[in-house]
Parts: sequence; structure tokens; C-alpha cells
Amino acid sequence: MLEPAADQPTWTLDRIKSDEPIFKARTACHAELAIISHQYLHQAVGTRLRTFIWYREYDGAKPKARVLDTTATKAADFPAKQTDQIAASTASVQAAFRENLLKFAKDKLKR
Repeated sequence: MLEPAADQPTWTLDRIKSDEPIFKARTACHAELAIISHQYLHQAVGTRLRTFIWYREYDGAKPKARVLDTTATKAADFPAKQTDQIAASTASVQAAFRENLLKFAKDKLKR
């Protein structure tokens, strides 16, 4: 289920560390994934899109799995330097986000 922005929690350190689920009306067994933030890092050694991800898997009231991690992937064509590079720039950021989610799923959710 996707929740509108108005229903999203305010991400404080206490909220991030909490066992409380985001979605209140839920079944006892469910999982929640939240993208807390994206950061574009422009560094001398290259550009990266860093994604901060929060994951909880519930089996009752307490989470049985908790993952809080970041992944970062190069976004080589971002930002666009010319207007004719906007499409490539957009594709670069989208590919970096997709790669961040894949890295998270493959590397961080291993059990």
C-alpha cells in the first residue's frame, strides 16, 4: 500500500529507532519499506545518488526484521549541463535509484 505524503511520519531519530509501524491499520504479518531520503552527492571523484531506506518486517506487534541502511550509486549524467542532456540526466538518476533498491534488496535483506 502506498500512503500519501500527508500520512507519512516525520522522520526523527526516535521515529527511525521505534518499533512502531508506519501503517496503523495492518495485519499482524506484514512488511514496510520507506524511502527516508535521497541525497545527490557531487564530489571531485564523481556524482552519486544516496538513498536512505527503512525496512521492517512484522510477525505480530514487534518487528522480526529491522534494516536501516543507505546505498549509493553513481549518477554519471546528473545534473544536465545543457538542455539537450535533460533526458540522459533523468535516466541516470532513475537508473541510480533502481540500482540502490536492488543493492538494498540483494545485500542488506539477506538472512
